[in-house]
Amino acid sequence: MKKSRKINFMKIENILFIALVTIIAMIARFSLFSIESGDYHRFLKGWYDQLVENNGFKAVGMDIGDYMPTYYYILAFLTYLPIKDLVGIKLVSCIADVVLALVVFKIVNHITGSRNKSIVAYATVLFLPSVILNSSAWGQCDSIFTLFILLSFYSILKGKDWHCIVYFSIAFVFKIQAIFFAPVILVLWLRGKVRLRTVLAFPIVYIVSILPALFTGGNFLDLITVYFRQSTQYNMLNMYIQNAWGLLFQAKSEQMAAAGIFFAGGVVLVALFLILRSNIELNDKNILTLSALFTLLVPFVLPHMHERYYYPATIFALIFIIINPKKIWTFLIMEFCLFQAEAHNLFGKDAMDFNFSVLMVTVVLVTYFKVVYDQLGLNISEEKKKRS
Repeated sequence: MKKSRKINFMKIENILFIALVTIIAMIARFSLFSIESGDYHRFLKGWYDQLVENNGFKAVGMDIGDYMPTYYYILAFLTYLPIKDLVGIKLVSCIADVVLALVVFKIVNHITGSRNKSIVAYATVLFLPSVILNSSAWGQCDSIFTLFILLSFYSILKGKDWHCIVYFSIAFVFKIQAIFFAPVILVLWLRGKVRLRTVLAFPIVYIVSILPALFTGGNFLDLITVYFRQSTQYNMLNMYIQNAWGLLFQAKSEQMAAAGIFFAGGVVLVALFLILRSNIELNDKNILTLSALFTLLVPFVLPHMHERYYYPATIFALIFIIINPKKIWTFLIMEFCLFQAEAHNLFGKDAMDFNFSVLMVTVVLVTYFKVVYDQLGLNISEEKKKRS
């Protein structure tokens, strides 16, 4: 009886702690709601005003901006609420922050079986400076597509490959940056963790996502080629992200950009080849390491990357160090560099030399490769022993 009461008390204590942490985290966010970022004035406000002027949902098929219509559905819904546009936009992203933290809680609990570590992970996500700035100061929606990437990852841990592809597809129809996670899904498919027929979910989700816009007058060709048109919008090789193109910050070259895309494809292909040719066991921890690796590697080698594109990599870095606490510095570097990039955009401030921060991220990437290589080597040795 005493043990049962103790367990019940711990559950109540955990719930109260989570509730208190969530309330404090939201109050911290509300205090930043008055900040009007450059992106709000250049993009978000204009999109919102167009929707208001053209009767909300009836306007989602219009050529409003360079996002998939999925996000415009959210903005259209907000136009019917008695709140200011800036408040509504930021509130949606802040709610996504909480859901993202809950998904991280579920993932950590699944991998470690520790409720305490899961609660710490939940609280850490909510209080990460980069997460707070992204949603409540900047008004960006990176937490939305990232939470669906994490749901895709969690589905694989649970052995649900259909759910994995559906969630990944939803992430993709919010932001093209979901492709950072695509190499992981490719590895899982080639190693039999994801069945081929589940790929059907991708075009289905994509088509369903554009139907409301199509039915309200949108052009079908324009709707299915949003990301192709978006890819030609920016011409700078590096937009203040600490990646391989950091030495060419703000430089413009169509030839270098074209070559850079093939370079990135080649690097990712080599990494995939080494992993697929190995006998690495695709257990939960190894899939986590691969997720941390590729969500960092892909934006690291691609040109035209924005300052906030390490958002998924930073969340995976947090989960990674909970499993590998001795490598906590990898997460601290990712969080610091993402925060620095966001602060640069929002406030024009740099906490440290940009080129040095590029070097720091490079060290994290090399560390991930080292962890994967060690696992590959271990499995190769075990395979040789079996043969002998």
